[in-house]
Amino acid sequence: MSDWNVTVTYRGTLDRETTRAIAEALVNRDGIAANTPDGRFSVAITSHFGGDKAAGDALDTINKALMASGVGSVEPIAVEAMEYDEYERRVREPDYPELMSAGEVAEALGVSRQRVHQLAVDHSDFPAPLYELSAGKLWTAEAIRGFRHHWTRKPGRKPARIA
Repeated sequence: MSDWNVTVTYRGTLDRETTRAIAEALVNRDGIAANTPDGRFSVAITSHFGGDKAAGDALDTINKALMASGVGSVEPIAVEAMEYDEYERRVREPDYPELMSAGEVAEALGVSRQRVHQLAVDHSDFPAPLYELSAGKLWTAEAIRGFRHHWTRKPGRKPARIA
């Protein structure tokens, strides 16, 4: 049987000392405790049990660490148990979207950079940029691919004739 990683999420955040105390209390189980950007804290440990037993084992172990660190009994809002191989795969995956500048959007759509900015103004279904930096706008590649899939491209101007 393979090891499992179990992550338990709670409402609220913890101070640095408490987070460190929880991680230290769980060091023999590869414990990690951290605050998340959305105002929660998570604790993850390794379990040698599988599936539901892994979750139950983790909840008991983490609850003891929370009590010992002075947090007390806290109701979890999420529990996720997965085989350690899947956990490792997820950790190695980027957790940010693929981004595209105007030049990359132009290349993906087969238009000029100027046309990208015109499309953004003229088409209500053109994706909004994820970021607007002083260096320019950035879009998610997924949103641009979605636009390209549904976009009905109209032929451009004919080249000017030179007499």
